[in-house]
Amino acid sequence: VNYLHITQAFPLLSILSINSQVMLEGKNIEEGFGIAFRVLQDFQLETAAVYNKVARQLLKRQKYSEIRQLLKCIKESGVAAKNDGDNVILNCLDEFEAIPSEELDNLIQDMDRDENKIQAYLRCHKLRSAYLVAVKLENPRAVQLVQHVRQLAEDSGEDVVQAICTQWLSVHQSKPKSWLAQSTKK
Repeated sequence: VNYLHITQAFPLLSILSINSQVMLEGKNIEEGFGIAFRVLQDFQLETAAVYNKVARQLLKRQKYSEIRQLLKCIKESGVAAKNDGDNVILNCLDEFEAIPSEELDNLIQDMDRDENKIQAYLRCHKLRSAYLVAVKLENPRAVQLVQHVRQLAEDSGEDVVQAICTQWLSVHQSKPKSWLAQSTKK
């Protein structure tokens, strides 16, 4: 293939759009991904732009299982960074109101990093779910995140979430050193 001729005939934006369409129009995402991935590699294109465009198109078409298949393909490609799949989901959350709640939860659960899951839940106003992921983290970071969730719950009037955050923090939050010094002197 004469890539120089192709790149002169089609600007980069067109190649990205064509590549997105190839991925969407295959028999399934997996087949389209294989073809599009080779083009991405041959042209050394930025994969994230194509992945995000494809995911948004699948979201518009309400093909949630195909978004999950796209994430699987990204992970199995062997060249994706650990955050690539998470970033695809995070970039789709601008339109989270259009995603049925169960599908939204499934997409977020497919994310690799817990911090990204928390960010996604917070963007979707799912404070209880963000809390449940936050408490599984190591203590210093968990405390920070639970404090943040508690503040958001307070701001939005979600009293139940605020109460469970407060209760968890009362057990797990480090006491100030001055408090420890006073309690040991007695």
